[in-house]
Amino acid sequence: MPTIDLGKVVGDTGAAAGFGTVSATVDANTGTPSVTVSTSGSNTAKNISFAFKNLKGAKGDTGATGPSLISSSTPTSGLADGVLETSSNLVTRRGITGTPSSDSTALITAGGVYNSINTLKTTTVNPNLLYNWYFLGGGSQIGEGTFPINQRGMTIYQNTSTIIDNWKASCASSYRINVNSSGIEIVRNSTDYIIVYQDTDPAIGKLLLGKSITISAVVSGSLVTSSGTVPSSLPSSGSSLITSTYYQTGQSIQAYLRPSGAISFGIVCYANASSNFSGIQAVKLEIGSSQTLAHTEGSTWVVNEIPDYRTELTRCLTTTIDSSNPFSNLYPMHVNPNLLINSYFLGKGSSAVTASVYDNFPINQRNYTTTFGTSNYYGYSGNAKWSIDHWYLHTSQCLLVNAVYNRLSYLVLRSSDTTSANLRQIIPIDRVDGRKITASVLIGLMNYGIGGTLSLSLVDSITDGQTSTNTIASVTATTGLNSVSVTVDNSSLNKKYLMFNIRLSERTDGNAIYLAAAKLELGGAQTLAHREGATWVINEVPDYATELEKCRRYLNVLNTERVSYGVVGIGLAYSTTNAYIFVPLSTPMLKAPIIESRSGSWRLHDYKTYIDVSSVSVSSSNITYNNSVILDVAINTQLESRLVIGQTYLFHAYNNSGSQIILRSEFND
Repeated sequence: MPTIDLGKVVGDTGAAAGFGTVSATVDANTGTPSVTVSTSGSNTAKNISFAFKNLKGAKGDTGATGPSLISSSTPTSGLADGVLETSSNLVTRRGITGTPSSDSTALITAGGVYNSINTLKTTTVNPNLLYNWYFLGGGSQIGEGTFPINQRGMTIYQNTSTIIDNWKASCASSYRINVNSSGIEIVRNSTDYIIVYQDTDPAIGKLLLGKSITISAVVSGSLVTSSGTVPSSLPSSGSSLITSTYYQTGQSIQAYLRPSGAISFGIVCYANASSNFSGIQAVKLEIGSSQTLAHTEGSTWVVNEIPDYRTELTRCLTTTIDSSNPFSNLYPMHVNPNLLINSYFLGKGSSAVTASVYDNFPINQRNYTTTFGTSNYYGYSGNAKWSIDHWYLHTSQCLLVNAVYNRLSYLVLRSSDTTSANLRQIIPIDRVDGRKITASVLIGLMNYGIGGTLSLSLVDSITDGQTSTNTIASVTATTGLNSVSVTVDNSSLNKKYLMFNIRLSERTDGNAIYLAAAKLELGGAQTLAHREGATWVINEVPDYATELEKCRRYLNVLNTERVSYGVVGIGLAYSTTNAYIFVPLSTPMLKAPIIESRSGSWRLHDYKTYIDVSSVSVSSSNITYNNSVILDVAINTQLESRLVIGQTYLFHAYNNSGSQIILRSEFND
């Protein structure tokens, strides 16, 4: 049968294939992994489902034990930063307060911030207006980081007005304050109340007039708190009670507003208390009507935060002393710069050859041991003159260097039977005008305990007298620390200098004052010295080299070592009788100096001929350099020798170990 080629036969176009939903599931079983795939729906929208089984693996082997952070032992006072502890006891080293619950863990950090982990506090904590307010630990004398700050280092303060840093104590009779690891303790007095208190800066109270404040304390795990409103105006006298509350009978905390504006926070133990006021762990004075000192954990009150130790220490170091009480023995470790020069007087003087530079105070380049006076103990005579470096003796008087009393070498100022003694130093008025300043002097002994005055005056010259008009502040000076503060106002007098003056009155049988140190500083409080027990201690001894350099701005001694043939300069002859001599100086002087004195013999030498010098003066040609002076040196014209113009000459002392030239450049010169 014959075939017929019909060619390519093509049918009608069919519907397009497609997918619907693709999904997957995984079970939580272990075993042999498998997957079941199922489909549904038409070819144009096919649904595919994957069901995975047994993908979870079996439990692995137990790993190695890591370092333990949890200790069931009782914490010690030597806990390191970052250690976690569980205990029902107090942790005193870093200041954990209260008794944490058995299931809580206490965290100690380098910054000293604490919160129970299971009761983390998120409440805003108000600033504490008190310094050194955290008392748990036993005191900083134990070691760095231990509260409270206690730089005096005593654990028992008995009948002393200043105790741990920033806190004072007061009682009409005897009293005792103990610094314990569980807090501070006020030992009860059966006849009088005892108060431990701190006064804020007066500016704080003035800002809070009419505002609400809250006082609080944690005592043996309990909270004592009370709120009140600060009066709208300062009391004219006495103190106004703001608020108070009792911990128990005879034991209270309270806040008063003083006339100065300071708010006084007090912890009081009255005579009717049944026991000592002990376990005082932390206190707070804050703005607002509710306390943010502590929170409860179970039945125990726990402080919300522990202060940063370094911050709190810094606050204590910069505490200002009440300038109205120069005998306050708060310890201000922030020491202000001294505007006076050469004001540390304990020592044998810089002219003495000693093993230690600290024995060489005061700077005494003129090498006076007794400055202007006779050997007559009771009748000194003489004229006013410069004495130890940068200090001026006014009128007839005597100043002794290295006068020994009680094994210390003092600078002694003595008056005569008819004339007072005045030791002075001046500074340019523009350094202090319009600013508050404090002057202080530490006296080791006054022969008769009377007749001393420390004063500040506005003057045009260091030789000016003191009057009621130009004297802006004064205080009676006696044995111990004496200070006075004043704001300088030169607008009416328009004077050039402020004069610091130590005066000793005349006395029929003579008078003497033993000076240890003096200071003039910016601010309203002295930082010259602090008390340790009954003894005044100077806060810092100046660096000898720095102090000597300051003094050489005003006084330079040529041939300081008093060497025979000591060369001090070199120059050229500008005539047959005179030569300009270039003298290098170790320190630039205030201005072109004058020659105060010349002692011994001096010569010019051209390496062949020695020619005696007859006179020396500072060059009037005004040839000056920063670290030098030009001297005009004249030879003895009675001699046959003459200078060769243009020839180089050395200028030196001659055969005399006492040969010196003193150059002076004081403010009034």
